[in-house]
Amino acid sequence: MKENKKVFTRRDFIRGSLAMGTILILPKNILAQGASPNAKLNIAMIGLGYRGGQTLHALPPEAQLVAFCDVDRSLAGKVAAKYPDVPFFQDYRRMYDELRDKIDGVLISTPDHSHHHLALRALREKKPVFLEKPLAQTITEARQLSAAAATAGVATQMGNQGHAGQGIRLLQEWHEAGLLGKVRRVVLFKPRSHPVSRFGTATVPTGAPPPTMDWEAWIGPRPMTGYSADLARMKWRSW
Repeated sequence: MKENKKVFTRRDFIRGSLAMGTILILPKNILAQGASPNAKLNIAMIGLGYRGGQTLHALPPEAQLVAFCDVDRSLAGKVAAKYPDVPFFQDYRRMYDELRDKIDGVLISTPDHSHHHLALRALREKKPVFLEKPLAQTITEARQLSAAAATAGVATQMGNQGHAGQGIRLLQEWHEAGLLGKVRRVVLFKPRSHPVSRFGTATVPTGAPPPTMDWEAWIGPRPMTGYSADLARMKWRSW
């Protein structure tokens, strides 16, 4: 197969999804300002562990990282160390205070319970935002984000990877072209166990968080609970 050497420009990034189908950001506010279509997009990433690291690898080289933010310096440090010139923050509020005018778009790849308040702040800053699924944990939170996005007038996307890639679009084209005939049955399968089954059920929170972790920031605006190694670092979903 011949190698595709196409270089992504700013316009490509704005109009299309990335090769891995992980992210799509449409910064309409930038276009309205008459920025060059070949200029770089300044991206801030909130959440660098696990899913955040995968999202990072899906960015084209033309996307310029201007900020990293994660409440856990130890976990995020493995990723951040590869980008020593990118400022690192444990508090997203401080990130906006210092770099507000330099950020074109925000990627949020954090535990589910933090999605709402992190995305809400990004929208209030009028930043285009890509938010990993789920959008929120309650209908009220989802409605608040929808209203904030409409007020901000910026583009947003939730990270349903299967719906952001080429595969589902190709299937839709086959269906619309009549190549599949009349569909009577759809079979879905999952080839591996869900992370919850791997980690089991978290125990009652107890103990002190590691010194590299801002536990209060990890909890966010929800009622505070004690630290537990079975609650943080991927086991929160079981809890």
